[in-house]
Amino acid sequence: MKKYLCLFITAICLMACKQEVKTLPLSEFETAVQQSNAVLLDVRTWEEYASGHIVNAINIDWKSDNFAQQFAELDFDKNQAIAVYCLHAKRSQAAAECIMKIGYKHVFQLEGGIEPWTELELVK
Repeated sequence: MKKYLCLFITAICLMACKQEVKTLPLSEFETAVQQSNAVLLDVRTWEEYASGHIVNAINIDWKSDNFAQQFAELDFDKNQAIAVYCLHAKRSQAAAECIMKIGYKHVFQLEGGIEPWTELELVK
């Protein structure tokens, strides 16, 4: 019985310690980027990025064969906030989870991606 109790407590602790990617609506995303001085990461293709992206965003295509390696080569401090976005938030979710597995602690993504946010000012 004691053995099972220990296993149960260990499982609860592991689940509680699991970090999840925060998903923020545009107003909160913009505020979080400014307050944390986050690195903006656009994980769309180069063509999508070139058609319009958030000012100062870095582009690494999530679909590339070596996304994690390309991101790791940027060599940011693991405590650096990373703000991830894509077109519809599917790729950004996967990319953000990958970045957290690498060891980054402060990762968040834009809710719904950039497509629904028509008031978002993009640069080309």
